[in-house]
Parts: sequence; structure tokens; C-alpha cells
Amino acid sequence: MRSEPNAGAAGAGMNSKPNAGAAGSSIGTTDALRGGGATSDPQTYDDADMKCYEFRAHAQGDKTKPFSVGTTPDMYTNFTFMPPWQGVAYARSFRVLKGNSAVIHHWLFYKNSSGGQDGSIAPSIGAHPTGELVHGWAPGGSDLYLDSDVGLEMPGTVSYTLETHHNNASGGPLDDNSGIEVCVTPKAPTNVASLSWLGTDSISGTTASGVCTPNSQQPIHVIGVQPHMHVKGQYMTAEITRKDGAKEMLHDAPFDFQSQHSYNVRTMIMPGDSIKTTCTYSEPARFGEGTNDEMCYAFTLYYPKLSLTNGNPIASLIHGPNTCLQ
Repeated sequence: MRSEPNAGAAGAGMNSKPNAGAAGSSIGTTDALRGGGATSDPQTYDDADMKCYEFRAHAQGDKTKPFSVGTTPDMYTNFTFMPPWQGVAYARSFRVLKGNSAVIHHWLFYKNSSGGQDGSIAPSIGAHPTGELVHGWAPGGSDLYLDSDVGLEMPGTVSYTLETHHNNASGGPLDDNSGIEVCVTPKAPTNVASLSWLGTDSISGTTASGVCTPNSQQPIHVIGVQPHMHVKGQYMTAEITRKDGAKEMLHDAPFDFQSQHSYNVRTMIMPGDSIKTTCTYSEPARFGEGTNDEMCYAFTLYYPKLSLTNGNPIASLIHGPNTCLQ
């Protein structure tokens, strides 16, 4: 089956229209699948303790001023923040803060394993061995609102990094203050979720595939998938192979770099299952961070936290602990 995004709500949030390939015959509609989910449609939460905070690209030494983007192609920058909340909070929503669309390529928001210097800015090589990806945006992206029984754990004692990828071809510096608004609550949800990388870094040719076989011995509830490739990307599939050999499509849809849809899915990955992610490109491609290089990632939202991982040591050194890459 082919996946169908919500035509009016595409992007980094999980669309309110279910992925047509999400619920397969191996699982069916069960009480377990009626748990929390996510949507890109604006939501109102009945939670007086919830507060929202902005994390934006900014000038050195002044968070109120935008970041000056030079003309260096494919410029990656890390902006480090200490959170304004105390103790452990739980993220319920992520809102995209749009800056200068002429220069912003994409951004990723990470939770680190330790503290850092609030407001610091440094060049990035794209590796975050101690960072757990929390959310991301690319062209066409929108907001993410989690159901009231789902949240992402956001400790107040660790730092957070906004990694931006800028590409400025204007011939002169341009300002940008793109970023993210995170709304958190101290109230722990029933289900604590994570976002994991599925796919592969091994790209050479017009197709690339990676198999995720989670280490978890408990059921994993998948509630969202966001494909990510670059300008040569044309199509992505993510196929579940059940322990008994049965096949089921988690995702099956064309890819457009300028309209990077996300999909709301409802299915479970059981012990012994695997997921094969396959990316197709318009011409031979190789892995890399640059716009003209390629990637093959299915960012997958699920709970319980960090259960959709396989402990790949090389991938973990680059992308952090929340990977299920081959």
C-alpha cells in the first residue's frame, strides 16, 4: 500500500491522517494500538503547568539577535542551550519557528547526555555521539503535537543542541533565526517516547537499504515516520518482516525534498521483527552531509523510549544512542 500524507498538514509533525500501510494483518486493531499518538494539527492541552520555550539560531553572545550566515556552502552550526526548566520535564509539543527560508536547509534538535555552556556557538561536523535526536525540520515541515498520554523526557540538568544546516548562495551574509518552540510539563505521561534513526549511511548507487532489528524484547508502539533524503531522493519504503516471515508496509511513498511529509502511523514491532528501509535516488548518489550528497533516514517516533534501537556502535558514534541503522 502507498502512504498518504494529510494534504493540509505536511512535515516534521505527524499528520492526523493515518499512514495507509501502518496497520497490517499481523497485528490488526487491538486495544494496544489505541494508545497515544501524534498530529500536526494544533492542540490545546488541559495542563496549567505546561510552559513553552524557544530555542533559536542566534548571534554570538546575544540570543535576541539572529545568526549571520556566511557564504560557505553547507554550513553546519551547533547552538547549545541549558533549559530554563528545573527537574525532569516532558515535551508535549514542538512548534517550528521559521526564519530565513533562503538559507536554512534543515535543523535537528538534540538532547545531550550532560550539561553545556548556555548560548555557545560552534561549527558542527554532523556527529552527536552523546546526543539523542528529539525533533527535526526540513522544507515542508510543520509542528508536532503529542497526545496527552505521550511525551518525550526532557531533563533540566542536561544541555540541548540546535544543529542548523545553512546553504547561502546569495553572495553575501544573510541573517537567520530559525528554531523550535518546545512545550513541556512536569507531569509524567503514561507513555515516554523517543525518536530513532532507521535506514542506512551506506549509500553508493541509485538505491540504498538498511535493516533495523531492535534489541528490545518488548512490543514497540510506532506512532510516526518522517522520511529524510536530499535533492536526489525519489522514493522510500519501510517494510516490516514479522518473526513468522509475514510482510507488512510501515511506509511506502514518493519523496520530495521541498515537501518532506511526515506520517501518522499506528502499528507494533514485536520481538523478532525487523524493518527494512529502502531509498531510491534519481541518479547515483553517495552518503554525505552536503546538499548534493545523500541520506537515507526514516525518523521514527515510538514508545517505550529507546526500545527501537540496535546498538550499532559506528552509527551510535555519529548519531547518538537512538539509532537502528545498518
